[in-house]
Amino acid sequence: MFNKRPAPDTAANEARKPMFGNAKRIFADSEVVREIPLARIERNSVLQMRVATNPEVVAAYAEKYSRERSDDPPPDERPLPSPVVFEVEQGKYLLADGWHRIAALEKLGVASARFSVREGTLADAAAFAAQTNSRHGLPMTNADKQHAIRKLWELFPKKSARQIGALVGVDHKTAQKYNPNPPTPPAGTTTLDHSGGAGGEIPQRSEGAATSDAAGAATNEAAGKESDELRRLKDATDKLRKLAAAWKANAANEDADQLASALEILDRIVARRSARGETR
Repeated sequence: MFNKRPAPDTAANEARKPMFGNAKRIFADSEVVREIPLARIERNSVLQMRVATNPEVVAAYAEKYSRERSDDPPPDERPLPSPVVFEVEQGKYLLADGWHRIAALEKLGVASARFSVREGTLADAAAFAAQTNSRHGLPMTNADKQHAIRKLWELFPKKSARQIGALVGVDHKTAQKYNPNPPTPPAGTTTLDHSGGAGGEIPQRSEGAATSDAAGAATNEAAGKESDELRRLKDATDKLRKLAAAWKANAANEDADQLASALEILDRIVARRSARGETR
């Protein structure tokens, strides 16, 4: 179905490895194409990663199939890819990708069509369906992505939010947001309830103490950042000084003189920042 598609990104690859022992086969570019009666294709709602099929898209695909199957198909029109099914047992096919296409074929009264066939389980088909819908064909809406995330959590409740998110093309925070059974925080962890009250009571502090702590933390953070910046500036100056000496030795006098002038400016900046740090 997908010829020479780009290599999957690292995040998606990492999501697959611990999740599916047969990931190489599930997501392989190679395919086995068979002519299969549409009546034998099982449409399990678990594998429908969109909220619903779009009637307008179905109609557009039906028109395209009509042109493809006519006696004089357009020579420059790219044909629709074959829908993908998973053969979960001998002769039992689950539709994983191509809900709009198969609906369009049925709209035309087609009895059988060519399908890309892969082997695997219902879980394999769901993983393939989620990732394929998020990367190819009709773009998924936000509602579609939420729908897909919830379905994947139902199928893979023990997987991580990063794994679930990678399959749908969202970050782990979004995937976790729609987890119906989020992980329980470790014992001793303090959490807040949705009303802002304590789900493990948080001691209340005076406004003055909180303001003082915040100001102190901000000052320390600023001082730490300036110290790091000063150290990096000194290191850079030392490297430039060595480079200037090397240029001078190689008779690149004009370049060395220009670099020396720049170093004088840097030395003044370092001295000024050092003095400021001593008087703090």
